[in-house]
Amino acid sequence: MDSQTDHGSSERWADRRRNGNDRLSQARAFLRKYRRYLPIVLPGLFVFIFFVALALFSLPTPYYPGSSQVFDQGGAFYAQLGTEIFQPVDLAEIPQSFISAVISAEDDRFYEHAGIDLRALIRALWYDVRNRSLGQGGSTITMQVAKNLYLPFDKTIVRKLTEMFYALKLERVYSKNEILEMYLNRVFFGHGTYGVGAAAHFYFGKKPAQLTLSESALLAGILPGPEIYSPYRNMEDATRRRNLILNRMVELEQITPEAADQAKKESIKLAGMKVPNRPAPYFMDYIYQEIVACFPDGETWLQQGGLKIYTTLDPQAQQAAEFALKTGYKTKQWKENGVTQPQGAIVALAPESGAIKAMVGGLNYQETQFNRITSAKRQPGSAFKPFVYGTALENGLTAATLMSIEPKSYQNGSGIYTPTDSHEFGSEMLTAREALACSSNVVAVELGYRLGPESVASFAARLGITAELEPNLSLPLGTSELTPLELAAAYAALANGGGKVQPFCVTRIETIEGKVLAEQKPKREQVLDARIAYIVTDMLRDVIKGNGTAGHLNGRPGRPAAGKTGTSQNNKDAWFVGYTPNLVGLVYLGPDRGQKGLPAGAGALAAPVWATFMEKALVGVPPVDFTKPAGLVERAICDVTSLLATAVCPNHAEYFVAGTDPTVFCRVHRELHITICRKSGLPAGASCKDTEVRIFDAEHRPTGQCRRCSAWDNFWKWLTGKSDTKSDSGSGAGGGTGGGTGGGANDRDNQSQIGDDGPTGNDQNKERQQSPLRKLFSP
Repeated sequence: MDSQTDHGSSERWADRRRNGNDRLSQARAFLRKYRRYLPIVLPGLFVFIFFVALALFSLPTPYYPGSSQVFDQGGAFYAQLGTEIFQPVDLAEIPQSFISAVISAEDDRFYEHAGIDLRALIRALWYDVRNRSLGQGGSTITMQVAKNLYLPFDKTIVRKLTEMFYALKLERVYSKNEILEMYLNRVFFGHGTYGVGAAAHFYFGKKPAQLTLSESALLAGILPGPEIYSPYRNMEDATRRRNLILNRMVELEQITPEAADQAKKESIKLAGMKVPNRPAPYFMDYIYQEIVACFPDGETWLQQGGLKIYTTLDPQAQQAAEFALKTGYKTKQWKENGVTQPQGAIVALAPESGAIKAMVGGLNYQETQFNRITSAKRQPGSAFKPFVYGTALENGLTAATLMSIEPKSYQNGSGIYTPTDSHEFGSEMLTAREALACSSNVVAVELGYRLGPESVASFAARLGITAELEPNLSLPLGTSELTPLELAAAYAALANGGGKVQPFCVTRIETIEGKVLAEQKPKREQVLDARIAYIVTDMLRDVIKGNGTAGHLNGRPGRPAAGKTGTSQNNKDAWFVGYTPNLVGLVYLGPDRGQKGLPAGAGALAAPVWATFMEKALVGVPPVDFTKPAGLVERAICDVTSLLATAVCPNHAEYFVAGTDPTVFCRVHRELHITICRKSGLPAGASCKDTEVRIFDAEHRPTGQCRRCSAWDNFWKWLTGKSDTKSDSGSGAGGGTGGGTGGGANDRDNQSQIGDDGPTGNDQNKERQQSPLRKLFSP
């Protein structure tokens, strides 16, 4: 039964194959017979289908965006990015000079094509093929209307074809003037302004009918790039663009050369930009900058509006930054050009990711919209020194290395450069840890000189400094200018264990319907040994305690933290950059221009503002300590010699990269076992009978020798006539026991020089002594 079924199935499949082959043969025969007609029939069929579809097709509902919405790090609504301004006007109210300027700039064949300019499309297609991009759209005014109304966000080939289809439909439904009126009322002019009515009022305080030829050309010039050609942002580029459009209008015979020359001579008088009152205004401005810089279609999205923008903003940190700058910055102020001076700014980053948690770019946004965090280039002063010490640690320095603070002179080009310290340290030598905490200029320059300024500049660039640093002898003192944002990012690498991060503020962009347009993930690259980063951080912890330059903070902000002060020459700029394991905070204070400096340095001015900010920003965040990486060793180090401490050394604990720790014990504070005469309390002589062994350090050992017992012994010998046949020379001066020595010739061993490593017989130590890095920074 099964075999019969299988046989029947095989026959049916064979019949189907034969029938299929027959039909394929018939189709091939048909094509051979009529193929000469295909070049005529197929295009005609395509055109027929296209126009039938065009006739039956209805345009979708137009897209009218509202304000873009900004959400904080937790996904909660925070603010509107801007207020979209619309003031619709009739075409009859718009001067012909403006219409001609726009058509000359955007679509000079507007009245000749049917919605699509094939010549412009071919030119744009050729450009895109050569550059492998979709940068040149070849869009007509009608196509731009179609895009703005129906396809606001996509930038694909399919969208381009759909846009062309919509443009043809628009041309069939509306007249040229109606399309032009829609365009002029909907096109984006920057600063949240849509349409010529709103733009004329925003830029010149006029109605469209009152615009001059010069003003019309300037507004038309804004359209290709409102962020670039806005006269409020860049008057020079805006003026250059206006002149190009006036020249184009002359070429198209829209105006005479004389009218163009007269318009070029006309000075541009702006109405003055009204500053919006919104939360975190400097952060909001930076959102615009980042979207344009990081996303290829970002500017187009911003022009369309109606976005949902998810950010890294921490409302608590932002509020803390505004509060700290307002209440903690107390110094004499003055006004320059209506702007309060000196200025101040704060930025905060998450060290693990580079996410910007707070940004205050100035004291008063209503006075000045200049963002000092992102745009001001200033000398960081001593806040640059951690990069010098980081470079030195990579090259054999340790936190315990002793450095001289005696001023030295260096040949600097054709002159002599002699750095000095502004205060006394009470010692001729400082450890690297002490020198960084106390901010010694002499030590920093000496380290930079030994390392080479190029090495220091390279180290800073590795951590995230993007400014061009001048590799000169004063570089370690922070004389090269950079922005606060890049300095905060470089400190984040120290805080997170050596990972370079890229500051960012936008995590995701969506349409109002929830379609994801773009996402941004943190970028981190390990560029520094985690052990080096930890030791630099541990050294910076001493800055905010004890004798450090910010030691008066006295334990603030109440959790493990590290940081560095920075003051430029003549107190022009004051910085404090500090961090905990979960937040980097930077405070900058200083005047925008001029030679008038601050009344005090960073320790007195910037550090307290930073402490106030950190305390409030981290409310509710449990304190955590910095994670110590593997490969570090902790040793007890003598406070005087920086060698391994003995039991009697004043000492402190110090961290070392394994293999760089000292192997020689201190020879100043040695433990001496000395036999003492109980009767005199002095080192015992040969005649002393009642003795005991006591322990002393080399600095506090007793001097001299007991003579009391020897005098009585000599008298008794004289009286009895007995003579002592023993020689005192064999007993030693002190009768020492154990491993120590009491006095006499043996004491010479205790007078070795501080820091004399001496031979140890240890192969590993021999290798360290022979290492060029060890040799460069040997104690």
